[in-house]
Amino acid sequence: MDDVKVSLIEVLLVEDNPGDARLIRALLDDAGPLQYSLKHSVTLTGGLAALSENTHDVILLDIGLPDSSGLDSVPEIKKLAPQLPIIMLTGLDDENTAISCLHLGVQDYLVKGKIDSDLLVRSIRYAIERK
Repeated sequence: MDDVKVSLIEVLLVEDNPGDARLIRALLDDAGPLQYSLKHSVTLTGGLAALSENTHDVILLDIGLPDSSGLDSVPEIKKLAPQLPIIMLTGLDDENTAISCLHLGVQDYLVKGKIDSDLLVRSIRYAIERK
C-alpha cells in the first residue's frame, strides 16, 4: 500500500466576525485527508502584515472589514502578493458583485450561508491550482 503524502495548505483568513471565523476553522477541520494551517486576522491591515511576514497558499477574504469595504481590499492584497489566490467570502448573494470580484482577479466568491466543508476545500484547491 502506498503512503499518501499529505501536504499542509497555509490559509490566511481575513474575517472580522468571530462566528464566521469559527465556522471556517470547523469546515477546514472537517476537510478529510488534507491538512490546513489557518492564520486569522480581523482587519485588512492585519492581513497585509501577515502576508508580508509569512508564506500563504491562499487567502479567504471577507468582503466587509472594519478598515476596508467592498472590493477595495483586493487591489491592496494584489499589490503585496500578486501570486496569491484570493477567495472572497460574503454574506451577500449577489451575482453582480460576484462578477466584479472575478474581474478583479478573485478566484471564487463564496456566500457564507451556503458553504460546506466540501465546497470550501474544492474552492481552495482549485484556486491554488489555477494560480
